[in-house]
Amino acid sequence: MKNDNIHEIGVIRFNDIDVKIYYDKHGSDVGLGYCCWSVRNPDSYYQGIVYMGENGKITYPDDAVIPEQTESDKEMFPRYILIKKEIITDDVLLAIQTYLEKEYKFRNSI
Repeated sequence: MKNDNIHEIGVIRFNDIDVKIYYDKHGSDVGLGYCCWSVRNPDSYYQGIVYMGENGKITYPDDAVIPEQTESDKEMFPRYILIKKEIITDDVLLAIQTYLEKEYKFRNSI
């Protein structure tokens, strides 16, 4: 079943990532809309059971294999953007680029 409410309207290049831009007719009227962020390499994170003690200390089961991570693996990047504008003007692109640059610095503690 095709979803007519959300469809891709463009792509913006941010650093070395292509970030897809989607039109969402039910999207937010506030600001640009919504942006999904995630780490560059989600496979480098442990996925399994963890235990948290009363003091907040996290421990893992004895047989847990914790993946090695590089700084690059942990880097946060935008994955896609939902906006309530069907046409991407130069002003919209500039606003998106400005937002991505600001959020990238915040999310990566730069």
